[in-house]
Amino acid sequence: MNDPRSLSSQPASIPSPAVLGLIAMIPIAACSAAWEALPSLPQPDGGAICSLLGEEIIVAGGTNWPSDTKNWIDHIWAYHPKTKTWREAGRLPFRVAYAVQGNSNGELYFAGGSDGTKTHTSLQKIAPPQSALSVLQAKPVAPIEANLVYASAEIIGNELFCIGGAADAAKLETISNACVAIDLVSGKSRKIASLPIPGFAIGTAVTCAGKIYVFGGAIWSAADSTVSNLAETCVYSPKTDRWEKTTPHPFHVRGATAVTLDAKHIYVAGGYKNEPEGFTAEAFIFNVESRTFHQAPPLPIQAGTSLVLCDGFVYCIGGEDRKKHRSDLFWRIPAADLLKSPSR
Repeated sequence: MNDPRSLSSQPASIPSPAVLGLIAMIPIAACSAAWEALPSLPQPDGGAICSLLGEEIIVAGGTNWPSDTKNWIDHIWAYHPKTKTWREAGRLPFRVAYAVQGNSNGELYFAGGSDGTKTHTSLQKIAPPQSALSVLQAKPVAPIEANLVYASAEIIGNELFCIGGAADAAKLETISNACVAIDLVSGKSRKIASLPIPGFAIGTAVTCAGKIYVFGGAIWSAADSTVSNLAETCVYSPKTDRWEKTTPHPFHVRGATAVTLDAKHIYVAGGYKNEPEGFTAEAFIFNVESRTFHQAPPLPIQAGTSLVLCDGFVYCIGGEDRKKHRSDLFWRIPAADLLKSPSR
């Protein structure tokens, strides 16, 4: 039986003729931008907590597949962009992957996730390192009520807005459209408006211009006991507590990643399309003002990967590039190069 926790383990929806037509209408960008290869991760990793923390890029937790056996990780690795070196920066208090995360006041918060047997139910915080060789530690903030695996999240104000997800990594039938906001001090949750779609997991979310944008993802199909990919783009306003649907992603995809480049542009890339095509490196710029997608320079890998913005560069970190496999490859590109297109 296929591992339900793998992006590639379930069939995907085939894009409708309308979506295929949308792809054809998107102007083709000048995709000559080159990604710079950097020192590889200390170990292959996917589904990790990836973030800027202080002057370092942090990769914590995740999964890999040594000897064809899924391994859940508790290592914290830190990369220094100036020296281009990795260091082992500590250990998490438990093995975890597929958690939600966000940054606030220079600190990294994460919640939920799984260790392969159970869903974690705590909000944790990692403070920035005090020196170049400081050991990083995750400290518990508070227990949380929600069960969050494969969810997406962003921090706005003093709350972690958690979107969709499943209650258990092995039970994709628990995928939900429910959303909660978790207070970063008390850990208390409050319900917010549910997504305007029946369910959402294994997607991506970013904040731009004070709103949260959600792209793609997957939903459970009870009729044939599989997950189906989504193409929806949904926008949430914290001020009004309302979601709205907007221009869909050019194709159905789960496991895509996204990063906000400036006040109106979001780079959305990669993920798993469907059984014939597998993982993709295709990428798009979403303009939050015109609500349009335009083709952009692709990822350097066909994968469900992670992106982090640091000092004007976008870093691409490992990820799932095929069934039962994780990548240790690591790249960067000037963020400005991702915006170079005659169509904008």
